[in-house]
Amino acid sequence: MGMLVNPAKKTTQNKVGFKSNVDNDIPQPVSSVIAKFFFFFFIVITLGIFCFYVVSKRNLLRKLQHEINTATSNIDVELIKRRDTLLKLFDATKSAVKFEKSLLTSVTSLRSANKISQNNRSKIDSLSSSALGKLIATIENYPKLESIATINKLMGTSEYIENEIAANRRLYNALVLEFNKAIYVFPTNVIAVHMNLKSMPLLVASDEERKDVKLSIE
Repeated sequence: MGMLVNPAKKTTQNKVGFKSNVDNDIPQPVSSVIAKFFFFFFIVITLGIFCFYVVSKRNLLRKLQHEINTATSNIDVELIKRRDTLLKLFDATKSAVKFEKSLLTSVTSLRSANKISQNNRSKIDSLSSSALGKLIATIENYPKLESIATINKLMGTSEYIENEIAANRRLYNALVLEFNKAIYVFPTNVIAVHMNLKSMPLLVASDEERKDVKLSIE
């Protein structure tokens, strides 16, 4: 092992104090240009990946919101079609059919519901579904109506609309499930909080809608 002090070298002592032959110079850290380049390159790449991730997740959540709104609008369109078809079917049969008072009340309420909004969507959906079921059940008691082409056509239209409503509901619920799952999973939930997002409700069938509704006249 080397010696820090050279014994052959004479030390001197003056009035200031003791002086040794040890090198006490503080070395300065040295970094090459290549090391600096890779360090800053790593920082830039890391920040770039982070920003890309945040932007992509924000865009995904916005996209899901847009698709959910589109699915909701499609459901509203089909509900209006169901309402219009129901009223046409009612008008086509009212001269030959005796309806219950509850059905007449429902039809009156539906006539005044020209627009669907978030406040009345559930009410119109339940009301029109219930009224359609009662109307079809009543028509089945009048076999002579089978020969009326207009009624048969309206019944076919009603069946098509119900299938469209069911398909749009399935799409809506699938999108809402994906959206709700995303905003509760880390680290996307941090972005969701920053965007002030909240979970969205699923569409659940009412008791009337769970009943089988026959949409054809045999």
